[in-house]
Amino acid sequence: MAKGCHCHRINARKDFNSSHCSNKLIGAQFFNKAAHQHTSNITDSPRDQDRHGTHTATTAAGGFVVGAEMMSSARGTAVGVAPQAHLAMYQVCYGIRCIDSDIMAGFDKAIQDGVDVLSISLSGGQDRITIDPITISAFKAMEKGIFVSCSTGNKGPDFSTVGNVAPWVLTFIPIQTMNAGPT
Repeated sequence: MAKGCHCHRINARKDFNSSHCSNKLIGAQFFNKAAHQHTSNITDSPRDQDRHGTHTATTAAGGFVVGAEMMSSARGTAVGVAPQAHLAMYQVCYGIRCIDSDIMAGFDKAIQDGVDVLSISLSGGQDRITIDPITISAFKAMEKGIFVSCSTGNKGPDFSTVGNVAPWVLTFIPIQTMNAGPT
């Protein structure tokens, strides 16, 4: 069940409505039908509750920010991978809950909407590639010519801890800067 804004058609809510859309954010929808069956504290909104989606969106499509720095170091211009891209956000997780059917519904809607790229900050299970909702949905997207990028997961750094191993998905790994400050 997709709800939210496509900025022209919007399910107006006080916490998220068409005024939140821009030349960058062109749509936002949420998929939580299954999550509602498991948890009573679910928000009916595409709004990012823990800022993780906001962080990953700026990594993917953030514009140029001149004068950025980290811990008084690494001064320069920060920019996302595709700064001219437009974003359509599909909220499928709520807290630590990511229900398979909600994930697949979000993928299906993104495919139906005709996105060019799916950047997914979720990890599947390497031991269940034939039943994993991310792997299955990513395959459907790949069949439609949509590029899919997914995170490796957060179980490392040990061997065999990569969560997305499907050959039709580009898997990326987050890194952490170990710089303690300027040198």
